[in-house]
Amino acid sequence: MHYDWKAGEKCRFLMGVRPDGKGNTVYTAYFFDNTKAKWVLVASFRRPKISTWYTHAHSFLENFNPVMGYINRKAYYGNQWARTTDGRWIPVTRARFTCDATGRQEMRLDYTGGKDGEQFFLSMGGFFDEYMTFGTYFERKGNTTEAPDIDFSTLE
Repeated sequence: MHYDWKAGEKCRFLMGVRPDGKGNTVYTAYFFDNTKAKWVLVASFRRPKISTWYTHAHSFLENFNPVMGYINRKAYYGNQWARTTDGRWIPVTRARFTCDATGRQEMRLDYTGGKDGEQFFLSMGGFFDEYMTFGTYFERKGNTTEAPDIDFSTLE
């Protein structure tokens, strides 16, 4: 998928995880294309021999180009919701900071996360000094906006 990302533009993502009734789990991800004003399928795949509903939501910030490590990246995560199996939307108010093997092995220490106002954030790269301890929890108030209004029947 090619998308003309713009710094500062709010992006919406939708992730679904559900058992398929045959002993597997189907993972499906969507991205809301602001230019087309519609949800676009990013990927859907079946994980065999594991049958589960969504148990832990994850947000992430990655840099797949190590020569760009001197540039700071920062992402904000606000207005996050989780939908129960009976269709109720619940605001995400608690997050735990984790990192990948690079951070856990302290190959780089310029990463952090936390709460800025009522948004969670992640930041990495740029060789800054403050970093966050792996496993730290953060809490915020519930979302002040209404729960998402998504017509699931229109999704691929």
